[in-house]
Amino acid sequence: MLIFMKICLSFFVLLIAMHAVEIKLESEARIGATGISVNAQVLTSGFSGQYWVVYGQNGRLDQQTKKLPLPPAKEAYLSEEWGQSTSGWTGGLSGKDLVYLKDPDGDGFVRYLGPQEKENRAFPGEPPGLDVNHVDGIGSLNLCSYIYSARLGGNPLKSISGAGLNLGGGKPDLRDAVVQLRLRGNNFDPNGAEIIFWAQSDHDQRLQRTENWVRANWAYTSKTLTHHAESGRWEEISYSLDNNSSKWSYAGNNLSQERPERYSYLNLNDSLADLNGNFFHLLAFVDPTKKPTGTLDFDSLKIRYRNHSLLLPMHGAELIEAPAGSQSPAALLTDGWRHGRGHEWISQIKPKVPQVFTWRFRRAVCLQVLQVHQSVAHPAREVVALTSQDGITWEHLTRIEMASQSTIGPNHNYHLIDINVPAAKFFRLEVHSGYDLQAWALGEVELFGSGADLASDNDWTNLNMDLTELSAGAKYSYQFVIDTTAGTFTSTVGTMTTTSDSQPILVGLTKQPTYHAKTIDLWARVNPMGQPTYAHLEFLENESWVRATPDQYVGRQLVERDVKFENCHVLQDEKAKYRIILSNASAQVISTPAPFESLTPHSK
Repeated sequence: MLIFMKICLSFFVLLIAMHAVEIKLESEARIGATGISVNAQVLTSGFSGQYWVVYGQNGRLDQQTKKLPLPPAKEAYLSEEWGQSTSGWTGGLSGKDLVYLKDPDGDGFVRYLGPQEKENRAFPGEPPGLDVNHVDGIGSLNLCSYIYSARLGGNPLKSISGAGLNLGGGKPDLRDAVVQLRLRGNNFDPNGAEIIFWAQSDHDQRLQRTENWVRANWAYTSKTLTHHAESGRWEEISYSLDNNSSKWSYAGNNLSQERPERYSYLNLNDSLADLNGNFFHLLAFVDPTKKPTGTLDFDSLKIRYRNHSLLLPMHGAELIEAPAGSQSPAALLTDGWRHGRGHEWISQIKPKVPQVFTWRFRRAVCLQVLQVHQSVAHPAREVVALTSQDGITWEHLTRIEMASQSTIGPNHNYHLIDINVPAAKFFRLEVHSGYDLQAWALGEVELFGSGADLASDNDWTNLNMDLTELSAGAKYSYQFVIDTTAGTFTSTVGTMTTTSDSQPILVGLTKQPTYHAKTIDLWARVNPMGQPTYAHLEFLENESWVRATPDQYVGRQLVERDVKFENCHVLQDEKAKYRIILSNASAQVISTPAPFESLTPHSK
């Protein structure tokens, strides 16, 4: 009977392992003539592990990328309700274009007013509020609402300028993050511009405050929010920031500026895995001669992102000691939420002694960053942190004097401390006092470092990797490899041929068109291949090709981007077709004519 049970158990484990990891290849993207950005989706069933790509020419897979850890689960949460101020968020080049307001019922929100200064001080001679840092890439921008996500904004409790969120201990991981918000337009007319999410990351965080900083900017053009702002009502929006380079547009730079290389390419995965600059909701594709009008309101923003904290229970930390009689459980200190009702530990009524919490790790871990978030309801005051190798002898790590509140907003009432503990098996936090005699409370405690197995998601995860220094004009095969505690798994083999010249690349119409009452907006995906490139659309009507849009400049980057052809007239001819023309100094590329009936309507 025992042998039979062992056989059944072994079979059950094998069955789980067989279905533990699934891998699907997604669309690739070319990076000039010698690079390919490859994408895949993986279902890892919560297992920790790592991934890499093997690749090569002539069907051989004899080269290998670096190995990267699988992204941890999306169990960290940012919630911004704008209850008391703009809470560190800013709008416009001037920083004056976003203001705090209240609805008649008293609920706060922020409003983007449009450019408030009469002159463009950042870019003299340009229209007010117009950001032209990326005109040789995605084009001109209006900055609606943005915030510093990590240390570029500083720790608000120290004498560093700015108001940084310092998500994830100063290393925010927004790969596949889920964004929710309320959006309302007031007499809003985009005039061809589109509201999108934008991410900016430094190549080297150590150079952020020096004259040698270099940043990469990515625009999430696969999801535009513009139509939600045109109804004039509050609309609920939810979308995910898929870590897939074919769904983003690399924003590029402005080659006429001094030191244009300060905006340089960094691959998407690295940019999102450490989003150390800032993130925006902004207006892209702005026509300098036809600016957007009206105002935009933002409220109830929530972002669910990847949690690297070593104290997250699913990553192996175990809470082995907690204060008795607490009004809310100690487990809320590591639930991924910084603060908020239902997400804060609250002590017993009128505590008289230090409140002690002890966690045990599965094995010794290296500790590098401690982040402690304050409670809104019953703020704690003196907090002490300690570490141990055996749970008996404790070493003092730090003492923190928590502020009772932040003048910026609740998301900024935290302490972020760099620490250096090479090996710890236990971590202890003691709350010694509070500002409220009735109770002491804290919002969240996070520890960041290395040495733990970080559990992955139970749903699909997007993986991105760049293959660089390839041979031009060569056919490559590639394969994703996933190594987890359940075993090693491989994807099917994908193939892609690098280009041998600098003629522009037309990927095709990769986004759904948008239908208006009498016109249609079409989207194409292109790669200018490093030369000034122009694009226009033509329609076949009465057996003749007719130009439907003027030439538009689509930049001179080496990376793919989305291009919008707006307000094209809808043809009623059943035989009507369209084609896209790309041209630069090297060549003219004409797409294969396609019938209008192949387009899927998407009404605004």
